[in-house]
Amino acid sequence: MKRQKTFGLLRLKDGKTASQSAQIPPPDTFPVKDRPNSNLGHELRWYLERFLDYPFQPETDVADRVQESFRQWGEGAFDALFGSREGGGMLDEGTRQGYSSLHLQISGDDPKILAWPWEAIRDPKAGFFWTRSRFPAERGGCFWRNGGKEAVQIRMSDQKS
Repeated sequence: MKRQKTFGLLRLKDGKTASQSAQIPPPDTFPVKDRPNSNLGHELRWYLERFLDYPFQPETDVADRVQESFRQWGEGAFDALFGSREGGGMLDEGTRQGYSSLHLQISGDDPKILAWPWEAIRDPKAGFFWTRSRFPAERGGCFWRNGGKEAVQIRMSDQKS
């Protein structure tokens, strides 16, 4: 039986947690259009490791579909984490001074989860990808308070489906 991943939000400055958990599909289960026997995890590896070997038709069409799936996964992850009133409130408070004041930390014990493409998290209303150029994001099993910045830690727990 496949294990379903459940995520929660924790604000580090005061230890507040969101009461609702978020379900985010693993990239290796997320579809890519017109690639029925594949998934985002596999296609993203192809895109990053092999696409530039031959960046021409028809491979550019596949690359476009991978990018679209990457965007959709990132927006879905954002919505799952911050789409609720409580999660959105934590995000609003953390970004009151702008996204540069937010410090996002991905924490968990499973290296496969830490390897997910968290850089894809995208606020569809803000219209940009969350990258290190926008705000610092970290991965790892242990985190600390960071210079008084607003910090939100995404925690993972397993639940059997």
